[in-house]
Amino acid sequence: MYFWNRRFLGALTFVLLGSVAAAETLVCSVEGVSQSGWFPSQLSVEFAEDRKAAQVQASVGSVFMPVTLVRRSDNSYLLDWNAERAFVAQQAVASRDRYRLLVNFEKMKVSLQILPEVVTAEISLWGFGTCAAEAVQAEK
Repeated sequence: MYFWNRRFLGALTFVLLGSVAAAETLVCSVEGVSQSGWFPSQLSVEFAEDRKAAQVQASVGSVFMPVTLVRRSDNSYLLDWNAERAFVAQQAVASRDRYRLLVNFEKMKVSLQILPEVVTAEISLWGFGTCAAEAVQAEK
């Protein structure tokens, strides 16, 4: 129950912040280093203007997911979330894998780690990529 309340509050905060200010969107191409498992080749990351809230979309047509956002430095942020089935539309099976995305605004690079829901001998999946920024005016 706590997870859903936190997700709802994160989404509500993003909507409220986004309705009064411009959003900043990064479109990132990611290449998986690991050879096994599904890996998103493109991510859209939308930040509220003050970068205190964010949401992520893993593929065209999938839903945006609210994330836990932690500022790591002046130019980098860590986004952390557990994916729902709708988020990973191309994935064959439903999962609740944990995603951790490190975004560096200065270098416009990202690092993505996927931690499997079920602990196995398989290590986490890693990917790296670059981003392009575009300013999007939020609807009022």
